[in-house]
Amino acid sequence: MDIAILEGKHPAYFKNYLSYLSDGPVLEIWKNYVPATLAFWRSISEGEANYAYAEGKWTIKEMLLHIIDTDRIFAYRALAISRGEKQALPSYDQDLYAAHSDANSRSYKDILKEYESVKIANLSLLQSFNKQQWQASGVMADAETSVLALAYVMPGHDLHHIEICKSRYLKAAN
Repeated sequence: MDIAILEGKHPAYFKNYLSYLSDGPVLEIWKNYVPATLAFWRSISEGEANYAYAEGKWTIKEMLLHIIDTDRIFAYRALAISRGEKQALPSYDQDLYAAHSDANSRSYKDILKEYESVKIANLSLLQSFNKQQWQASGVMADAETSVLALAYVMPGHDLHHIEICKSRYLKAAN
C-alpha cells in the first residue's frame, strides 16, 4: 500500500510522522516496527533515561511515556472512528500530559513494560478491524482523519522520537 493514499485523510502535521515510514501494509509495518523499537528503547540504561538535553526538555522517560500516552489516544480515536463515532474527538495538550505523568519517579524498566503492553494491545485492536472499519473517517482535533492514517502515524510518531533521542539525547549524554 502506498502511504500517498492517505493524502487529505489526516491532519497536516501527520506528514512529518508518515515520512519516517516505508510504504507497505500497515499491519506488516506494525509487526516489524514493534520489535525494532522495543530493542532500541531497551538499549537505553536507567541513567540515560533520566537525561534531558536542555532545561525544560523532557527526559527520555517522559518522552517514552509521551509516546505511550499518544498511542493510547490515537488508538482510542481509531476505535471511536471505526465504530462510527460522529462527534469530533478532542485534541490534547502533550506538554500538560507530560507534566502530570510522574514519569521521572518511575523506573525505566516499568515504563518499558507499559510501552510493550500498549504496543501489543494496539496491534491487537488494529488486527480486529474489517475493511469497512479501516476505511472509516472522522474528525479529531478539528481535522478529518481516517482509521488507516491513525494506524500509520503511531509507528511514525515513535520513529520520530527515536530519531530525536538518538540525535539530541544519546549523543549528548555520552
